[in-house]
Amino acid sequence: MEHLAWPGAALVFCIVFIFVFKQPITKLINRVRKVGREGISTDALEKGDQNPADASGAPTAGELRYLGGLLETFNNTLLSHQEKVLRDELDKRNVNPEDREKVLLRHYAALQIVFSFEKTYVSIFGSQISALQYLNTQQAVARPLLKLYYDEAAKAEQKFYANYAFDQWLGFIQNASFITEADGKVSISLEGIEFLKYILERGYNPHKPG
Repeated sequence: MEHLAWPGAALVFCIVFIFVFKQPITKLINRVRKVGREGISTDALEKGDQNPADASGAPTAGELRYLGGLLETFNNTLLSHQEKVLRDELDKRNVNPEDREKVLLRHYAALQIVFSFEKTYVSIFGSQISALQYLNTQQAVARPLLKLYYDEAAKAEQKFYANYAFDQWLGFIQNASFITEADGKVSISLEGIEFLKYILERGYNPHKPG
């Protein structure tokens, strides 16, 4: 676990990088198996994405062009400095080369969760957090019980909720993967439980407007 305590500046850099470039580079990252002086080697393309003209397992020309352009975008003093910070941190913590992928993947996964939770907290209403807190004490509840939280918020914010239906209100936390629904019963998900833990540990106010 000691490998997980990285400098704050490095984490901020990674969050911004992942947010901006997550979708374009994820496909290539998933295929990378070795990075060395000779370049990048990868697994073969997925069956549905195979290019008959290039099934060698090497990155496609388009992927390499994009990756090269991506690196050139950050080819400056700041990027060089940040690379050194990360490399020095790995060396200082004696992370073996064979363990570095595991450490970096763990950080990548953690940063994805942090970004998702931070983004959701900005938009979520206090009534939705209260509903999650209630669900966290129950096995599964009927939708009408959750509507009580919606109705209370709608009474306090009548003008806004006049155009914001219960299904939309519930749909927000469902789209965030914080709840699951089956046979008319709603339960909190693992993501929902971890979100509540996250805002508690961060000291965020659960009693937001709405």
